[in-house]
Amino acid sequence: MVVSLLTPDDEQSAALVTDDEEFVAAVRERWNNLWEDGAQFDLRTPAYSRVLETLADEFDSETEADFETVLE
Repeated sequence: MVVSLLTPDDEQSAALVTDDEEFVAAVRERWNNLWEDGAQFDLRTPAYSRVLETLADEFDSETEADFETVLE
């Protein structure tokens, strides 16, 4: 299945959906090729404790608590 999200502005959105096998296969092939041809890079993720510290500092303790709840 392919789902295309359309967002013409900040207030409206819609989705177009198809399960046409030929179209889905073509889309999958295109994106798989783009993925394989993409440049590699290292992603440095900060320590969990650092993420929690900066959430509270940058936003608020409620955001930190929500983040912890999602991960649990």
